[in-house]
Amino acid sequence: MCQSTSVRIGFTSPEPESSDVYRIPMQFMQKAAEDAKRAGLEVFVSSEPSPKRDWEYQVQVIEEFVGSGIDALIVHPADVKPIKPALEKAIEAGVCVVLVNLLQTAEYADLDITSYIGFDNYIAGQISAYATVDYLGGPGCLGSNKTESPPVDSYLGIDWYKSLYLSKNNIEVAGNVIIIEGVPGSFTSTERLKGFRNVVDKFPNIVIKGIYPGYWNPQKASGITEKILNEYKEDEVDVIWAACNDMAFGVIDILEQNGRLNQERHPDAQGMAVITNDGTPKSLKMIEQGRLVAETWHGFPEWGWHGVEFATKTAQGQSVPVSHDIVPRIEFSGNITQFFPYPKLPEIHWKG
Repeated sequence: MCQSTSVRIGFTSPEPESSDVYRIPMQFMQKAAEDAKRAGLEVFVSSEPSPKRDWEYQVQVIEEFVGSGIDALIVHPADVKPIKPALEKAIEAGVCVVLVNLLQTAEYADLDITSYIGFDNYIAGQISAYATVDYLGGPGCLGSNKTESPPVDSYLGIDWYKSLYLSKNNIEVAGNVIIIEGVPGSFTSTERLKGFRNVVDKFPNIVIKGIYPGYWNPQKASGITEKILNEYKEDEVDVIWAACNDMAFGVIDILEQNGRLNQERHPDAQGMAVITNDGTPKSLKMIEQGRLVAETWHGFPEWGWHGVEFATKTAQGQSVPVSHDIVPRIEFSGNITQFFPYPKLPEIHWKG
């Protein structure tokens, strides 16, 4: 373990510099470092986005960070298994490793990971699926003519939806859904897809018309959407679930250009509605404008805030949680102020 009161941290992400999935965590890492400075600590954060969105580039970045003599790594994994050897070498070199966008996984059970900050991607997929069922007419608070009140003092998350659906009998929901996943076969994409299918497949009248690989890329998602518009008539697709913000932006752009975006928050209206995962200022603005129905919060501010907190505290010899669950939950027009512009983050007590 690192044992310094002056901490040098390296952050590596598979996202490009233009992506909010890179920029927001980095923004809150810097905020945490500034907060630590006010407490009399020296915390320096370096970062390396990815121009390629692949694990090979990330392995190279990790090796370079370790070679530079950093004290801690905050890693948003491009994929789980391929980067494991690089993480193992970092830990052997005495570097603290904090993983974000991930909770504890069996793949890393034999590694001395300092902390995991994230959520269960399977549950995140389930939450997005419940939002889809809700929008298509199931119990909930999305869309028009809904009578359920969202929780005020708790999350619009998996527990709320499960409790709600267990309390209802003979739920009949129908609709046609297109899925745009991330990188086929990768851990994150696979888990979100499995979670989504676990919920939606319980409703036989919800038909998944197709599953397309978008590779977390807005341009690829735009191309898929153009293909969908060519293959399906106006009333043949109700919802497109894009498994991340960047892909959803690509989808919405093409739907708007072609007059096919459903902005009425009602499945009977013309066009296709979009549901996604992440939570950024841009996506929350789209929810406010009616261009996006809902999305599942992934806690990018928490990645940065707690990532620096846990790395720094470990460097001071303090104990930190092995796992910090962000708890994925739905953002929609009725609760967006809970998330931005000022997400709620706990005060950090830097010296224990």
